Amino acid sequence: LHFLHARQRVEVGPADAARLRLRHGAQMLVLDETGASVVAEVALRDTTPPGTAFLERGLAEQGANALRGQTVTIVPIPEPQPEPELDAAVEEALA
Repeated sequence: LHFLHARQRVEVGPADAARLRLRHGAQMLVLDETGASVVAEVALRDTTPPGTAFLERGLAEQGANALRGQTVTIVPIPEPQPEPELDAAVEEALA
């Protein structure tokens, strides 16, 4: 029943997503000016007004109520990159 566990989403409009280089489904860190943060998955919504982002409150984990400031910054979480040594070892093992 893992699919029933609510996860945080940050809903942004397409114009803001393009400007911030966000892609639908990517993991982002949403920070406020106090240093509080939540991790959220980007959800592109045509109806989200430019310059705004919507988060869900009241989630058991990563709820928007953890943010206390007036404004937020959305920062991409880099996707893990494979280690070159590991890639070489895998290629060698498959050869």
